[in-house]
Amino acid sequence: MLVIREKKLNTVEGFEKLSDIYYIADSGELLSYRNGKRRVLKPMVSSKGYLKYWRNGKSFSIHQAVAKAFIPNPDKKEQVNHIDGNKANNDVSNLEWVNNLENMRHSWEIGLRKPKKGAENYQWEGSHSNCKGVRQISLEGTIIGEYASIAIASRESGFKRAGISKACNGVINTYMGCKWEFLK
Repeated sequence: MLVIREKKLNTVEGFEKLSDIYYIADSGELLSYRNGKRRVLKPMVSSKGYLKYWRNGKSFSIHQAVAKAFIPNPDKKEQVNHIDGNKANNDVSNLEWVNNLENMRHSWEIGLRKPKKGAENYQWEGSHSNCKGVRQISLEGTIIGEYASIAIASRESGFKRAGISKACNGVINTYMGCKWEFLK
C-alpha cells in the first residue's frame, strides 16, 4: 500500500499485467503512473448509475475495486453496499461487504426501493407473463370465481395472497373455506 497526500493507494486487482501502473485510492480515484507521470483518470457512469473505469478493454466498478483493495472480507460476501445509498460516493468509509439479502434489505430500509402498490404494481391487471390465473372452488365443488392472478383474487375476495398461494401450490388443502387451484 502506498500513501500520497493522506490518500491510501492500493493496486487494482486484474490490472497487474497492463503497461501502466494503476492504483486505486481509498476515495475511489484511479491513478495511472507511466514514465514517472501521474494521471487521475475520469470514471464513466454505467447504465445502472455506478461509476466505472475502462482500461484496455476491461471495466470494473469503482466501489468493488475500493472494497477489494481496502476492506477485509473474511465471510466471503459477494456484494459491496454503499452505506449512504449514493452510488457516486465510493469512499472506503461508505462501503461494506454484504450478501444479496443484506443488500436488498438495506435498499428497502433507506428508501432506495419502494413497493409498488395498486395500479403501479405490474401484477395489478393480471396480464403480465408472471401472472397465473387461479380458480376459487367451494368445498362442494362449485366454481366461485376465476381470477387472472393471485393478486387479483386477493383484492376481489379480501383474502390474503399468501393463503391463496399456499392453497394453489398444495401446501394447504383449503383456504378460507375454499379450494384454490391454478387455471390451466
